[in-house]
Amino acid sequence: MRRTGDRAPTVRPRPHPALALLVGLVAGILIAYGNQHPVDSPFASAEVQAATQLRKKSTSATRPNDQTTARFWLPLCDQHSPLCAAYISGFVELNTNLVGSVFCPEDWRVAEMETYITNELRDIGKQAPELLDTEMGLLMRAVLESEMPCETKLAQAGRNRG
Repeated sequence: MRRTGDRAPTVRPRPHPALALLVGLVAGILIAYGNQHPVDSPFASAEVQAATQLRKKSTSATRPNDQTTARFWLPLCDQHSPLCAAYISGFVELNTNLVGSVFCPEDWRVAEMETYITNELRDIGKQAPELLDTEMGLLMRAVLESEMPCETKLAQAGRNRG
């Protein structure tokens, strides 16, 4: 029984399936048109411009392999960039995985090696700037090999006997 003041439940009619299909088709057409004809956003153009400027700063248009040279790495190491520390750490890791290691870091930390290599690169830049165009890996190998030479097991065994 119904009380006075109670309303009868209202039944909403469902949308016609053809109308839902039509709305879906129009939405799909608009999305496809938007993908084929993108609107130029001021944010997108600013982002592209910033990426282009960064690329120009980090690489040289005349020399595409500039990133392998010490001239590229010296400013990064001077600023204590994590890229420099990662590069040195990877180089040391590569050396330790070689059968005949070129240098033996013993108890050196990556930060200490970074400081030492950066100082050596600065000295090279002052005394012979043309050497900064050498590959960074070759310079690091020479610097670390002279500072941390590995002694062979035979040489160590000969010293222990004598």
